[in-house]
Amino acid sequence: MTLCKTALKTNRTLWLSVAALLFVAFGFWNPSPDTKGGFTYWLLWSECLHSQHRAPLIGILIFWTGGLAIPAVAIGWVLQVLLVAAIKLSRREAEGGS
Repeated sequence: MTLCKTALKTNRTLWLSVAALLFVAFGFWNPSPDTKGGFTYWLLWSECLHSQHRAPLIGILIFWTGGLAIPAVAIGWVLQVLLVAAIKLSRREAEGGS
């Protein structure tokens, strides 16, 4: 069975959900695990919210947000395509059509 000639429609709700889950998960990634203490995106947000010196952290947070959001959206789209294709293929097989 092939999907080569089948048009697949982007499921934006699925794409957004997968991208949001990936963004949250990526936020727990520690880019420098060898350093003492380390930091993650969410710890940086916590520090920014509870610190009196927020200005230097805002630029870092903006940079990190883009750095986490771009791969989350891209990988989320790829995963969404695979899921939509798998769902379409399973429905087609369940119907017994080609």
